[in-house]
Amino acid sequence: MDDKIDFDIINPEPISDNDLPCEDRLEDIVMFCKSPYNYCIHKSIPISSFEKPLITEEELSLAKSVFEDIKVIELETLDPITGLSPIHCAAYFGNSSALIVASELGANLNVGTKKGMRAIHYAVVNKQVETLKILIERGAEVAIANNQGDTALHLACIQDNIEILKCLLDKGKMKYEMFQAVNSQGNTAMSVAVLNGQSKAVEFFVNISTEEIAGAGFVDIKGNTLLHLAAKRGDKEMVKTLIKMCPKSIKLNTKNKEGKKAFDLAHERFFSDCCEIIEAGVLEKDLVKNEYETDLSDDDKYFTENIQLQDKSLNPFKELWVHIDLKGAPPRQEFYAKLFELLKENEVTGVLLEVEDMIEFTGIYSCIRRENYYTDEQLQWIIQQAESYHMQVIPLIQCFGHLEFILKHKEFSMLREAPDSYFNLCPSNPASAKIMAGYIGQVLSKFPHAKYLHIGADEIFLMGACADCKLFLMENSRNSLFFNHVNKIIRKVKEIRDVEILIWDDMIR
Repeated sequence: MDDKIDFDIINPEPISDNDLPCEDRLEDIVMFCKSPYNYCIHKSIPISSFEKPLITEEELSLAKSVFEDIKVIELETLDPITGLSPIHCAAYFGNSSALIVASELGANLNVGTKKGMRAIHYAVVNKQVETLKILIERGAEVAIANNQGDTALHLACIQDNIEILKCLLDKGKMKYEMFQAVNSQGNTAMSVAVLNGQSKAVEFFVNISTEEIAGAGFVDIKGNTLLHLAAKRGDKEMVKTLIKMCPKSIKLNTKNKEGKKAFDLAHERFFSDCCEIIEAGVLEKDLVKNEYETDLSDDDKYFTENIQLQDKSLNPFKELWVHIDLKGAPPRQEFYAKLFELLKENEVTGVLLEVEDMIEFTGIYSCIRRENYYTDEQLQWIIQQAESYHMQVIPLIQCFGHLEFILKHKEFSMLREAPDSYFNLCPSNPASAKIMAGYIGQVLSKFPHAKYLHIGADEIFLMGACADCKLFLMENSRNSLFFNHVNKIIRKVKEIRDVEILIWDDMIR
């Protein structure tokens, strides 16, 4: 089977009040800013070396043609959905040519989002070294902070990339100011590096300046030194680095406001490696005493004893549903008659049937069904058996995670959040909601009497892994990313049939 999907089979995306369409011209610019390569494919433009954004005469020429007659204000305007401008997208995806042309047109490379994020911040977050150099050369403010007080240097200390740090600290006169800048959580660049286990960054800071200028004498509001922070995390490499690189600033005996030393924090968390490293560096022989016996006798207070089962007559629920998951080892057809009889005896009023790949799917979805799927006749027999015991059958589909049975197929591989993971689809991919709509339509057609539809949407552990989702999360919350997709699915379900929507609550709590 061809791995391309015929979208004519699927209903097009409906236009609703919640959708804010952009001008086609601006969409083209954003597409180019994200990837000149994909832009050329989309526009059927002959391409040579655009797989990665490069600063070549060919690409600069293309950028000028894309930006031709564009108003500067459009390059700086924030999209109402993502909260980002084309300049932010270009910086994040490393399209240096787009930024060069934008700056030549007079665009402000320091334009901020609602959260105060600038192009320089996005280049740092996505480790775009060459783009960062272009931004700095073109006037991007290196020391500017976002609304959380994080400078580009703070953000660079979250990840391991010495080249990014070198670019930011190239101007020696700015080192002290940047090292001393404190964000809204009271952290300097050095303390952010320690909290994120970036020992190479700590070494780099000290080597290019001094431990005093780099901020090795940092103390947070609780009185914790950098050594306290490293010991609390059990980061033995950072503990070694701090003791070795900052002998003047790191005092092994310093106590925080709770009267605890770094050794104490490591010991009470059972980080024996850190304890040994700190102890080896302590000059005073009597520092470590046998004061660290842990009394676990009170643990039992967290458990309740003699729990009494509730009387059936006190059951507060009007309805009682049983979840039957068909993945793995689905029951044979004849088993359901005995199962439903047992459920009815226990006052069960409904069955939540997670169909997975056990339905007779057709069209582009036919590859989903497993070899021993229930035929339409078998499925209708199962539903009728449940209804004969006055139990309603509620189909449960997955619309976000737990989609291995779909995403493992090459026909749907382009929907994956990560190329090597079948678990959940990408909520930023416009095709995701469309593909799910077709899948849901086929499921609902098999359950003509269903008044409810459970759309799953639980345990989305991989959310935010792809480049588009990461960029969205820079300006928006994980909840926004989650609910944007779920709301699309709900709208599409309502277009198919007006059923009540159910959802697992773990992502909402």
